[in-house]
Amino acid sequence: MAKNGKRFRTWNITLNYDYEIHNEKGKLISSMTAEEWKNKIRQLIAFNTDDGWCAYVFHEKDILEDGLPKPLHVHILKNFKEAKTQTAVMKMFNVSREANCTNARSITSSARYLTHRTSQAMDDGKHQYNIDEVQTINCDYLELIKNKSDRTISQKEVDEIVMGLSIDIGNGKLYWLKARELLIDKFDEIEGIKLWNKYSRIFEKNFKEYIQNKAEDYKLKGRNLTTFFIWGDSEVGKTWLAKCMCLLLSDRIHMVPASGKNKTFDIAGLYDGEKASLWNEVSGLELSNKEFLDRFDPKTYSPSNSRGKDKHCLSDYFFLTSTDALETVVNNLMPNEQIEEFEIKRIKRHEINRRLPIEIKCISLGYKKTEFVIRLYDPKNRDRFTLDSVICKNIESKNQMKKAAKEILTILGILEKEKED
Repeated sequence: MAKNGKRFRTWNITLNYDYEIHNEKGKLISSMTAEEWKNKIRQLIAFNTDDGWCAYVFHEKDILEDGLPKPLHVHILKNFKEAKTQTAVMKMFNVSREANCTNARSITSSARYLTHRTSQAMDDGKHQYNIDEVQTINCDYLELIKNKSDRTISQKEVDEIVMGLSIDIGNGKLYWLKARELLIDKFDEIEGIKLWNKYSRIFEKNFKEYIQNKAEDYKLKGRNLTTFFIWGDSEVGKTWLAKCMCLLLSDRIHMVPASGKNKTFDIAGLYDGEKASLWNEVSGLELSNKEFLDRFDPKTYSPSNSRGKDKHCLSDYFFLTSTDALETVVNNLMPNEQIEEFEIKRIKRHEINRRLPIEIKCISLGYKKTEFVIRLYDPKNRDRFTLDSVICKNIESKNQMKKAAKEILTILGILEKEKED
């Protein structure tokens, strides 16, 4: 959540021991022990306790996706008597990253996550912490995680929750279908579904308005589209790599439907506000030269013609995979008319290549092992050069592929190197 000055009473806060005793370059700067750090956190929480309440737990048994232990950290659910801004809460608890200080849309869900008792945390196989490991001030943890079906819900409370969800959806901070889960977490399954049935059309309308407003903004101010072309033989991990990269950049993926005989190809047909799009098995024959240049212009935005009407496709990242070499696809995207002049051909190829700035060539190194060679297009010299390469030792391993995807995005400067929180 951005630091926009909005005030909330209840906040989720995460603090990390390893981060506090190292500087940005990873150099040890403090000899403080883990137990000393815990005592420091307890004092910090006690110091910032007003007439509100707090529940917190130290996590020491979490495991990262690569199988290594996750560094010691603490999850804090803090309620204030008076609503506070994100900036104020970050200052009070010495939080350095906005992602580690977010308002709690659902107190029940946030409380359950302290011990990894949310359905998602359990599905992910996260370590289940004992209830007695949670430390509380002015509250009862069992009451915080209890199903709320036995209490009366006021219309004022419903209005506040619905309005908050509508604002977040309208600002693009929340996908409208996720409001259903948040209502269930807040009010229990029966009441949550009742409220969803009552307000879902409002949420959908809020989301459509967000898409329209974002499109108008792109038309006026331009966009910043980054397109990846990933190619290689079959079974070298092209699609899985693209999916891993998408999910590192977005929580949802827009999958472009495959073209086929007697099928009208529609690049925007299933788009629903996703930040990342994935189009598999691209040949370059699906779109005309003009359509491709319009859709994949990195700076200028125009809507797509979707089944006879214009539809917006506002992805910030577009991943194209193919078994055809980049050169083949570029040739297929050239204009249909015969061009004799060498310089005009060169210009037309440049127009296509600059819309495919990042090339990832997948080279098999043997059973399950692939090298991903990163090549960039230099618009000044109108040529491509090799930037770096990443090797995945097992393309069938989710963790190995995610690690490779993260390394590629870091090399490209799209993801920054940062400590795990």
